[in-house]
Amino acid sequence: MNKKISKESKELLKDLYSQDYHFTTPEGKTFPIPKSGTLGLLALGYQGLIAWRKQKSNASIVKQ
Repeated sequence: MNKKISKESKELLKDLYSQDYHFTTPEGKTFPIPKSGTLGLLALGYQGLIAWRKQKSNASIVKQ
């Protein structure tokens, strides 16, 4: 299945992949994130989002 990608989407992806990413701790220390580590961060962010949604759902059940 081949889908056509718009010119704007191609440019956005190109810009995203060309950036350098850094993680900054609450203390202000900065760590570079290699491109190979971005997928892991995406997965961790997804897990955090799921946990937040579960907590929010549980809180609304308790209120009722």
